[in-house]
Amino acid sequence: MDEENKDVIRRVYDLLAEGKLAEVMELFAPDAVWSMPGQNALTGEWRGRDAIMNELLPKIAEFSGSTFRATLIDVADGGEHSFALRRSQAERDGQSIDYLLCDVLRIEDGLIRSIQTYPWDARAQDAFWR
Repeated sequence: MDEENKDVIRRVYDLLAEGKLAEVMELFAPDAVWSMPGQNALTGEWRGRDAIMNELLPKIAEFSGSTFRATLIDVADGGEHSFALRRSQAERDGQSIDYLLCDVLRIEDGLIRSIQTYPWDARAQDAFWR
């Protein structure tokens, strides 16, 4: 992985941690796609920077009472794709969740083209984000 891709990934997670969503979106291609698996409120394919910014991210904040945190643990490269291992934490309706996920990213020309998110424990994710 070239250092530019690593920097993009680190920057996204740093900006998310700071709540700077508009700056996060500048690192996504206009037609980026974020795919979330499962059977819960976040499940689906979010197509386009606007859908990610105006639908997915607000839904995460709403369902977690703005308690959601994503912490980058490690970054790896597989050639065409980059991999970000992260820890996610949130609280909702007296419940909390603390779990690992792997984001598979495709980055081109310094912009994120796609993210596919894979939770370590899909059942726990579905139960929490129902």
